[in-house]
Amino acid sequence: MHTRRRNPAGEVGWKVKCVINPEFLTQAWTKFYECACTYNIIPNQVLVDKKMVSLHLCEAPGAFIASLNHFLQSNFQGIEWHWAASTLNPYYEGNSLANMISDDRFMFHTLDHWVFGADNTGNLMNWDNSQAIIQQAKSLGKSNNFGVKNEPRSGQPVMNKINAILEKVEQDRHITSYHIAEELGIDHKIILIHSLKAGCTKKLDTWVPHKVMLVTADGSIDCLERPDAQEEITSPLHYCEIVTGLQALSEGNLFNEVHIYKPATSRQGNSEVYAVCLGFHGYDHLKSYIPILKTAYGTELYSNKAIFPKECIPEDFLQQVVNCANYFCEKQCEVINRNLAAYFHTADKYSINKIKRLRLMVSSEFIVRCVILRNKHVPSSPNFNCVKYKTMSVLEFDYSEPYDVYEKRYFVKLYNHLTEMEEGRLVKYHIHTEDGCEVVAYAVVFYPASELRWSTSSINPTSLHAYLIPSQKAVN
Repeated sequence: MHTRRRNPAGEVGWKVKCVINPEFLTQAWTKFYECACTYNIIPNQVLVDKKMVSLHLCEAPGAFIASLNHFLQSNFQGIEWHWAASTLNPYYEGNSLANMISDDRFMFHTLDHWVFGADNTGNLMNWDNSQAIIQQAKSLGKSNNFGVKNEPRSGQPVMNKINAILEKVEQDRHITSYHIAEELGIDHKIILIHSLKAGCTKKLDTWVPHKVMLVTADGSIDCLERPDAQEEITSPLHYCEIVTGLQALSEGNLFNEVHIYKPATSRQGNSEVYAVCLGFHGYDHLKSYIPILKTAYGTELYSNKAIFPKECIPEDFLQQVVNCANYFCEKQCEVINRNLAAYFHTADKYSINKIKRLRLMVSSEFIVRCVILRNKHVPSSPNFNCVKYKTMSVLEFDYSEPYDVYEKRYFVKLYNHLTEMEEGRLVKYHIHTEDGCEVVAYAVVFYPASELRWSTSSINPTSLHAYLIPSQKAVN
């Protein structure tokens, strides 16, 4: 049996597609959605201000954005969300095809939101590109500034003026726009226009940068030719992602806590983990280190140097990092050993059925835990503002007669009951079995009865599983 067939979460994507069919569903979509449901990644300030700006680094083909859109529209109402994303520019002839994502289905229709930096390559490992991406992200959320227009080369003088304004503001947050105009020799009105592009606005007598509330980074480099050096090859890119993200984030979002998390929908056999960071202390704590970080940006110099001396890092923190690495290493080895054992032993029918049942249970549990709802979105909308979904309600439906999961007639009864429910209704079933157990099952009606593709003659336990979600067994 192929290792892909042994993945317990292998049916999650299929199940999500059958139940809700979200926009641009990929494995990355499910991984982000799982992280969003597990951790409180949406700051409380977003709920108060009803505004949110997010930046997505190395984002192509765009599944994280689509997943975040579905999460926001399903769980939060009235949020004015603006986003910017960066990746290697697939339309720049100087970029190698081997280094780029060829899937531009999403990017093509949202191109105004994609930022490719000062030289239009989209190379995040270039410092000037990094700073241009940060400035574009911070400029979002202002009135009449809903899109991101990239103007390479011809717009370089404008970028230089913006950099000069930002430098003055960083030196003195209380400096007036008139003083900036006088020192730079630029007309006062131009200062006001460029300050908005730079992502700064004046509140009372203080310049305040616009707030980027969430940054995601999912970049990687093809390690097919050197699979034994994956960390060594990808770490320079990860370093650039971290430095860029730290500069872009606003205070109060990240990092009082750092969680190393491997979603269930991430393949067990690989070494992929996500760092979910919460409670950022603000850019002021980072500002003094930027010159040092810049010297190693886009290079491999940092791999031979340490940003902080070992004496400054608490011993218990280092031990936590070691324990974390050992934990995920042991789990990965267990999966690899199981796959090797399965390769040398022919799987019998019992083992195959056991794996199938496990995959179905995991996919059902994913739907229940993440509470994924079906949204009718408008793909052409630049900010993916979705139509509101119906509020779900719960009904109880009891079968007092004996129940056998292999008897088709009971599935026909369940099916007939589902077709009478309106779209968006969550139905709770209490099914009593002959051995005195009570099976609690949930069925979510995501389609009108007219759209159901089954007939009563074709109902079977496997096909109906897309709607029935067994959650628990309680012995009376």
